[in-house]
Amino acid sequence: MRKYKWKYPVIDILRIGISAAPGCLLIICVYTIVSAFVPALQILYVAEFIDHVISLTGGTQGLVDVFFSAAMAASMIAFQWIGGTLLRLVWIRFENRLRTTFAIDIIEKRAKLEYEYIENKETWDLLKRVSDQPEAKVREFFETMIRFLCLLFKIAGIVIVLTTYIWWEGMLLVIISVPLIWLSLKSGKATYEAKQEVTECDRRCEYLTDVVLGRDAAQERALFGFGEFIDRKWEEQYDLSADMTLKAYRIWYTKLEMGSIFTAITLAIAIIALLLPAVTGIITVGMFMSLTNSCISLIESMSWDFREYIDKLTELFHYIKEVKNVALLRERTDAIKEKHTQMFFDSIEFEDVSFSYPNSEKKVLDHISFKMEAGIHYAIVGKNGEGKSTIIKLLSGLYSDYSGKILINGKELQEYGLADLKGIFSIVYQDFGKYAISMRDNLKLADAGISEENIRKILQKFDLENAAHKLPDGIDTPLGRIHSSGMDLSGGEWQRLALARAYANNAPVYLLDEPVAALDPISESQVYQDFQKTSDNKTTILISHRLGSVKLADQILVLNHGKIVESGSHEKLMENHQLYYEMYESQRSWYQ
Repeated sequence: MRKYKWKYPVIDILRIGISAAPGCLLIICVYTIVSAFVPALQILYVAEFIDHVISLTGGTQGLVDVFFSAAMAASMIAFQWIGGTLLRLVWIRFENRLRTTFAIDIIEKRAKLEYEYIENKETWDLLKRVSDQPEAKVREFFETMIRFLCLLFKIAGIVIVLTTYIWWEGMLLVIISVPLIWLSLKSGKATYEAKQEVTECDRRCEYLTDVVLGRDAAQERALFGFGEFIDRKWEEQYDLSADMTLKAYRIWYTKLEMGSIFTAITLAIAIIALLLPAVTGIITVGMFMSLTNSCISLIESMSWDFREYIDKLTELFHYIKEVKNVALLRERTDAIKEKHTQMFFDSIEFEDVSFSYPNSEKKVLDHISFKMEAGIHYAIVGKNGEGKSTIIKLLSGLYSDYSGKILINGKELQEYGLADLKGIFSIVYQDFGKYAISMRDNLKLADAGISEENIRKILQKFDLENAAHKLPDGIDTPLGRIHSSGMDLSGGEWQRLALARAYANNAPVYLLDEPVAALDPISESQVYQDFQKTSDNKTTILISHRLGSVKLADQILVLNHGKIVESGSHEKLMENHQLYYEMYESQRSWYQ
């Protein structure tokens, strides 16, 4: 994110707005200053108009004075109408500028965060709250603040006019504002705290909504008919969220309404008190009617708008505090840099490496040591949860708080930037991305400058040419069902496309973390065999718990309880009759 001096919420959010659209804010501020005088001037001109009309009926006033005061009063009203409409256009422009600055800052911050935050529930909830339309929230803050200042100016103008004639009524308006401000501040804080509590419930509701309405679960939803069951689960989460929110609102709504009633009664007394000065001639009939009308308007503003603005501002102050908390999270500044191309690779070496995930004392990797050299095909096998994928996460730089040494080309891994690691490793995960773009653009994700010839060769290598020919616009057809003209691929074709994307990256080392685990064992073994044929001059590290696909590896590492208990070729490990032999024999029937 941009370098803000995060210290005070109001100043912080002002910096965000000023850096995004200073011109828009200048126009808004000028309008606010000008409009601040309008309510007081309107009182005076309306009063003058009424007095002139009364005098006109008595024959003591000319039409020119009546028309002038009427025109000035009408211009005050027209300014507020027309100015308000034009101001809305400025606000739209302001929000659009925030969308291209502040909202982008939030996205970039999320992209740069240390990976441990992504797997932390509390941090993920925090990110969800902060990332939910940030440009709209900042715009809402400024708009609410400007309206609140306008209301204060309006109150100040009326107070000044009232104090001129009846000093104690002006002071009364100031005094009754204090409890309203205090109650509104408390209400805003309680409202935001309630939103914090319901974040997890809302996230569950979103997930369940996707299960009920989304395409991914459509087949199982139709097969098992679990729509009604999920509906009930959704209602439970929604009701829980609504109850928690309602509880917070109910408490403060009662208190605020009591304050509003008190305000209305006080202002009603103030209006009645104006009768005596009007009767005795201290104020004119026109001034009495104008002040009465303004006080009635003020009752509504102080009972609803005044409270709502402070309530909303308090809530937004807490939001910007959470933005500050996100800004202070640790990040990798080079996380979004483009990969460094033509990276050299010679070897990987783990020296007495141990690792535990954050907030866990269990050692996923327990003092492991091994060495891998360029041009050799490796496989890491073991049961689920034995640390196979953890090795990939460490190599790719997702986690860095390990003990021991991880050396790449004899240099400590942490001395490499993420751009370097992107240039060394090309990775395909088990839950690889299914990007709803064309085959061509899928390969360009790995290499933006890939030639047309290489695109054709890679699709041919991974047996995707036939799939491309079946698509209406060939390799330029949008994939998935997001686009109206989009076409879907089969599960196996998606997996081959993920491998093709990794191959297009042209890195010296391929990390394959069970990307085709959804296939049957024989098909999985065939896909890996085809992939190795296309990457004979590369280094591959294959993660799998199904052993039929690793037979062709030059070197196999066997993990058990976070330790490497065996290593060697398939033939050697079968001769040892230890853990690898037992695992393979238990799976032999899968490949026969």
